[in-house]
Parts: sequence; structure tokens; C-alpha cells
Amino acid sequence: MFLPTIEDSFWAEVEIENERKVRVRFFDTQGVTNENISLPKFLYSIADAYLLVYDVTTPSSYELMKKLRNDIDSKKEKRDAPLVTLGTKCDIQNARKVQFHEAQKWASEEKVRLFEVSAVEKSSLIDPICTVVSKATQLPVKSSTFSLPASLKKPR
Repeated sequence: MFLPTIEDSFWAEVEIENERKVRVRFFDTQGVTNENISLPKFLYSIADAYLLVYDVTTPSSYELMKKLRNDIDSKKEKRDAPLVTLGTKCDIQNARKVQFHEAQKWASEEKVRLFEVSAVEKSSLIDPICTVVSKATQLPVKSSTFSLPASLKKPR
């Protein structure tokens, strides 16, 4: 049974140059709808970066993500906050409705990075997380030292 996220937050430690670690907090917000294409207001002022997620098996999810991207661009307070897009469920090829080349074309036009990820293959999250942290901190990230199972967990 699928239970949608209401709201949650997670922490990750990402190693950057000179063996320093950056602790990153992720706010997992509830999905948007056509009636509510917006994030909680406080996130527009505190977010250093944005990870936008859509489901590759649901075209309406992809369209809502694009609308949310426009909403974020108009409301975010940190104008240089990077944005990375994630297409989930890429492992379910027979159910795919949003083709990678279509999403990649949009991402290129919008000048955002696009990754396809899978909840089944959690390691697929390493590159997008390292990319967004590197862009937000403007420091190189050592992805080989990013340990997803040990680092991505709920705060205490």
C-alpha cells in the first residue's frame, strides 16, 4: 500500500574537500496538487537548494513538478539556490510514461540537472545529493565517501 509523504526531514553528512563534513538537512514535503502548487512558506526563505521529484510513471506528476519549479523561481529568497530534478521509479520501465529524452530536453532548456533514481536502488541518490550539495556550497564533494545507509537518517 502506498502512503504519501505528509512532511518529514532527514539529515545527511557529505564529505567535502580537506576531509571536512557538511551536515545537510532535507525537508521532504507533501506532494503538490493542481489546487496547491506551492511549498510551505518558510522553505522559500531558508532553503539553500531544491530537489524536485516527479514520478516517471505519472505524467501529471511531471507537469506538476514543472509548475512547482516556476513557483519556486518566483518566490525563493536565495536567488542562487540550485535546483536539481529527480525522476523516480526509473526501475519500472514497463510502466514509464515520461520518457527520459523529454525530461532531459526540459531540464536543458531550464538549465537544471536531471537525474533518474529508484527507491529500490538507494545508491542512485548519491550523485544527485552530492551534486546539489556541491552547487549549494560551491565546494567539490567527494562522492566516494558519502555513505547513504549510515548518513541518511531521521534526526533524533
